[in-house]
Amino acid sequence: MKKKKVKKLILVFVLTLMIITSNFYIYANDTKGANEILIQILNNADLSKINYLQGINIKENEYQEIQKFTLELVNNCKNDEEKMNTIFKWVHENVKYGNANNDPYEVFINRVAVCQGYANLYTVMMDILNIPTILIQGNTYFGAHAWCLTNIKDNWILIDPTNYIIRYDVKDYDAVYTNSYFTPTYIHSILLEDDNYGYTYYDGVAIIENKTNNKIVTMPDEIYGLQITTFCTSTLNTNTEELNLNKNIKNIINNAQNDNVLKKITIDDNNENYSDYNNILYSKDYSYIVFIPNYIEKVELKPIEILQKGTLSNLEYIDKIVISEGTKEIQDYCFEKLESLKEVYIPDSVINIGKDAFYNIGSDFTIYTNIDSIAHKYALENNIKFVLLDNKFEKGDVNKDGAINSIDASLIIDMYKNNSQITQEKLNIADMNNDRAINSLDASIIIDKYKNNQ
Repeated sequence: MKKKKVKKLILVFVLTLMIITSNFYIYANDTKGANEILIQILNNADLSKINYLQGINIKENEYQEIQKFTLELVNNCKNDEEKMNTIFKWVHENVKYGNANNDPYEVFINRVAVCQGYANLYTVMMDILNIPTILIQGNTYFGAHAWCLTNIKDNWILIDPTNYIIRYDVKDYDAVYTNSYFTPTYIHSILLEDDNYGYTYYDGVAIIENKTNNKIVTMPDEIYGLQITTFCTSTLNTNTEELNLNKNIKNIINNAQNDNVLKKITIDDNNENYSDYNNILYSKDYSYIVFIPNYIEKVELKPIEILQKGTLSNLEYIDKIVISEGTKEIQDYCFEKLESLKEVYIPDSVINIGKDAFYNIGSDFTIYTNIDSIAHKYALENNIKFVLLDNKFEKGDVNKDGAINSIDASLIIDMYKNNSQITQEKLNIADMNNDRAINSLDASIIIDKYKNNQ
């Protein structure tokens, strides 16, 4: 029995070791590829034009105070490498790790920060000394992290002031990803430029600045021979109505903050990651939505089996949604904060609708569906206006003859006078003012509607 138990423990240990080794190998390969791309970008960058403090929050008077201290600290250093090592050591030894304000001046004064604060302060101090230093946000094997790359004599050196780690040659990838696996994700500074755009590293070569005022933006395939694989929606200006993405795109960073007027998005048919349909960007197999233009008004969705929370949210111009046959479920909060929504078409294939599928929409929208469908029952149960497509009647069409007129008003008066039993369906069709009662007010609304349509 003991031998069997020992063999079992050995097997578990071996399998665990294999999994860990496999994960480290995969992570190391990702790290190597990311750093290779980053170095290629930096090798093409004009270091004299980079704003190394882009994305760092610091005021002029704060900068000057840190400047005075920094210059005194390196006063006896003979060259840039000595200055780098002096700043590197001082930041690591004098800042205590802990949750605090990570702005560089606050770190300088209070001497407490997490990794972002360490890297921020180190970057500012190196900027004061005119030594090119790139602030990097990314990941190590142990989680999210921030560190720096410093350029000494055209050689990029990895500096991690938090953990006091230094790698003297980033191009020596084995050294870079040994132990901690530094994988860059994002750099705030614009590293490359052409006449139309500014570029940086954001999970690949990324467009982060749009210098044009063009209504149509067509994303270039490459810059300096490097494939452009990431597009940040923050680069959309207030004039951009159409966006055409290239065949290389792998990442869409939806970080737009301005009220852009984008209405249309397309992608090269040869792209292996995404597809477009009716001005919406999907995954290649259309299994989920990647990006929806801010200014789109009418949405016809591909038949996604489950429409999840947040499928359409905070899109103030959408007034019509068409859900395609093949969709089976609409989850809670699927459609949220759609201020202009008027019409939603739901097919018979939908067999489940969350109670809060339409959340914070307002009351002025109508569900279009077929009689006895799940959507029909949902509208009745939740007091939502509806139109039955197969019977061609809508709210107010009490006799279901396809018209709303004085006959419907008379039927409402009769129901009211005779106190006839009112079914849920009759209530939803005849209750014109949504007060959960049928009376002469509903009849008056129908008469007014009939007169206005004459």
